[in-house]
Amino acid sequence: MKTRKLISFALCIAFLAIYLSAFKSPVESPSKNIQKNYHNYLTEFDKEISNFLETTKNLQDSRSSIKKLQTDFLQLRREFKEVSFLLEYFAAQSTKDHINGAPLPRIERNAGQLNVFEPEGLQTIDEFVFSENPYAEKDALIKLTEKLKLHYSPIFRYEVGRLFSDREVFEAARFGIIRMYTLGVSGFDSPASKNSIEEAKIVIEEIFRTIKLYNPLLEARNSDVGEKLEIQFKNSIQYLATNNDFDSFNRLEFLKDHVNPIFKLLLEAQQALYIETIYEVTPAKQSNNYLATNLFAIDFINKYYYSSLNNTIDNEKVRELGRLLFFDPILSANNMRSCASCHNPKLAFTDGKKKSDAFDGNSSVSRNSPTIINAVYADKYFHDMRASVLDDQFEHVILSEDEFNTNYKEILAKLNASKEYRALFKEAFPQFGKQNLEKHTFKLALVAYVTSLSGFNSEFDQYVRGEIPAIAKEVERGYNIFMGKASCGTCHFAPTFNGTVPPLYQESESEVLGVPATTDTINAMIDSDLGRRGNKNPKEEVDFYYFSFKTPTIRNIALTAPYMHNGVYETLEEVVDFYDVGGGVGLGFEVPYQTLPFDNLSLTEQEKADLVSFMEALTDTTGLTAMPTELPKFENKPEWNNRPIGGLY
Repeated sequence: MKTRKLISFALCIAFLAIYLSAFKSPVESPSKNIQKNYHNYLTEFDKEISNFLETTKNLQDSRSSIKKLQTDFLQLRREFKEVSFLLEYFAAQSTKDHINGAPLPRIERNAGQLNVFEPEGLQTIDEFVFSENPYAEKDALIKLTEKLKLHYSPIFRYEVGRLFSDREVFEAARFGIIRMYTLGVSGFDSPASKNSIEEAKIVIEEIFRTIKLYNPLLEARNSDVGEKLEIQFKNSIQYLATNNDFDSFNRLEFLKDHVNPIFKLLLEAQQALYIETIYEVTPAKQSNNYLATNLFAIDFINKYYYSSLNNTIDNEKVRELGRLLFFDPILSANNMRSCASCHNPKLAFTDGKKKSDAFDGNSSVSRNSPTIINAVYADKYFHDMRASVLDDQFEHVILSEDEFNTNYKEILAKLNASKEYRALFKEAFPQFGKQNLEKHTFKLALVAYVTSLSGFNSEFDQYVRGEIPAIAKEVERGYNIFMGKASCGTCHFAPTFNGTVPPLYQESESEVLGVPATTDTINAMIDSDLGRRGNKNPKEEVDFYYFSFKTPTIRNIALTAPYMHNGVYETLEEVVDFYDVGGGVGLGFEVPYQTLPFDNLSLTEQEKADLVSFMEALTDTTGLTAMPTELPKFENKPEWNNRPIGGLY
């Protein structure tokens, strides 16, 4: 009996071993080899920094010496690009701050006190190296390169000891593809050298070289995905090799035929290998929808990341309550103004005025009314970026004497006086019990409605996703100008086309453009609005925020005239002309911190028209503009029941 039990036990162990072996990969994970390669690239980049530092120190005022400077810098950039998709994933903030951030002064994010970073890193060096006279910038180049070496040293020491998982490799690869396209081929990454296409090729080659190490595993799991991915990578590399002129590069073709397919296949390969995603690792909100398969997917960016709202609170009843509140003038002190007073759904939720009407009905507020379609995709709100959370944006409107001229206590008292409103809040927020009609639920309802105003289904979006077969040639040309020669895409980042920075879309930027007060070019003067410098945030009281305004989305821009924070331009053609001449500096203003290129973009009339055609193709308000047919009644205040939907003015 004992022998039979031992035999049975042995057989069970044998069967279990066979069963488990069916799930065991025949080849080990390549992550160790990838780590080794990463460490080697980190070392090579470190050596190249030292080499370039020597070159800057030996720079002479001669053509050959300047040529060597530029050649060695491009080699330094190449070394960075080889390591960049992993380095910018693992050390994202440090890399942005010190290695490859925009060549602009900036405030340290989340610092306890005001801490300003002066421009530094590769992009800043790029502008000096490819300036009209690099030799005149020799001292600055030496200092910048020494600073680069100094700041890279601790990053290098930490990163060479890093261990990472297969999940992180695939995440880094997919974020690297987003970054390569949105910040790379647009010219954001190499503002003066315009070496963007060659650098995009280096990034894709390195991602391919890394992911290719998973081929043996893919052979065992899903050889079809592996084969498709390899073919796609090779085709993309070949495309970049044969189409490498910055101005003529077809960014739309590259997006549709190469970027999106790679982005999709990388996810399919990860899933085929049963490698977990971020959702299996943490419950924290993610700014990207990692399961999206297209950079222009409707849900590519997670709208819930930007507010206190989540998909357990957000539902049709909450959104409908928010819509009623949005169009109800009961929220204002005189019961005559609603959110829709300045955000008319027929005008993509703007009002068609240079500056919106003030509470008194006779004057105006200080700025133009921006669209709130896709407004959720930002980390700061208003033209001057004074509100840091969408939930708190309403407070500025409610308390403002020029807008609603009231407060939460008065609003909640009014809403509680309506049996209908009390019932609607109870239905929308049963989880809050007797606290279902309070300040927090009031804000949640409005947030839910504003968040629902998400429009990524324009004709252009549908074409990029392959849902319609063709798009007008002028739209295609306009997009390529937008993302290339005109440099629009270096501030209005795809696919939101606002200032929220890829690949994570967690931080919104403002720009100093030097916007004029009027269209009078003979007696031109800069608009006196201080912008971000005057938003009363002590941490932003710095000189480089003078005349700085949030970068708005250009989606639905065909419906939102007039333009700029002061409504100075009536047409898109006027806006394009302003950028073409070089912004405020081009108009002759003194704008020391202008972030727009100072020189003329040299756009032809055809290019300008194409640019406008592209922007017009981003129109999408479908399903977003419906107004309530009636508003909740007040039993004891019959005079309130005649209030107009959307407000009187």
